[in-house]
Amino acid sequence: MDPRLHAPDELATSQWELVKACIDLAIRDAVLESGTNRCFHGSPSSGYWFALDHARSDPHQPDLVPDDRRAAMVHYRLPPITPNRKCLEPAALENHLGDQVEVFDPWGEYGGDGFELQGLYAAWVDAVEHAFATRSRRRRSRLTVVS
Repeated sequence: MDPRLHAPDELATSQWELVKACIDLAIRDAVLESGTNRCFHGSPSSGYWFALDHARSDPHQPDLVPDDRRAAMVHYRLPPITPNRKCLEPAALENHLGDQVEVFDPWGEYGGDGFELQGLYAAWVDAVEHAFATRSRRRRSRLTVVS
């Protein structure tokens, strides 16, 4: 077995890449589950801007949004995924003008069931850290039994 696979810095890097991939997949799955033409832009390094209720072909200029669609024409904005569990800006729900209607902390305590912005990033970091810690404990216990 290659000892470099177990170097602490490489393990931490692999763990962080897994966290970013899980968050990215969770966001994409939530946005695109109702169709691939959803309004969606972003990545773990740039952050995300998306809508859960309309297509990317819908008009996005404030003066072109029909009056009856304005209340529903909202977007979510999430900041880039950073390893220090802090954001330079909060996650936000924006109205059709781009003004923040609600603000969330993706690194805060998890918000609840379903797709929630509050605590989304932290929940995935905690889940991956737990999986790595559990695997490490199992491996150590097997080594103890074998030796």
